[in-house]
Amino acid sequence: MKFITLHIGDSKIELYNTLLGKETIIVDGQKISEKYSITGANHRFTIIENGQEKHAQLNTKLTLNGGAFDLYVDNKPIIEIPESNGSAIIFFFGIVILAAALIFIN
Repeated sequence: MKFITLHIGDSKIELYNTLLGKETIIVDGQKISEKYSITGANHRFTIIENGQEKHAQLNTKLTLNGGAFDLYVDNKPIIEIPESNGSAIIFFFGIVILAAALIFIN
């Protein structure tokens, strides 16, 4: 399933992933990286930007909010998605557990 399509410079970058953990990077219609991971992987490849070849790195990761990624071109961040600290989720589950405990005690 396609996760995202990015247009950077003259290049089209597509990220595909499956439920079994296979990640595939397609650049300008050509498969350039394929890795298996459930928690994330690092993909290194080249793209064309303003007629010049640039080094790119796409890092996938699993966060509490789902799948996310960071993209760097020539070691400069293009897209960075911060990892969630999960405090809201922990608070929510704490309330649910407390409510369930109060129901069973009474």
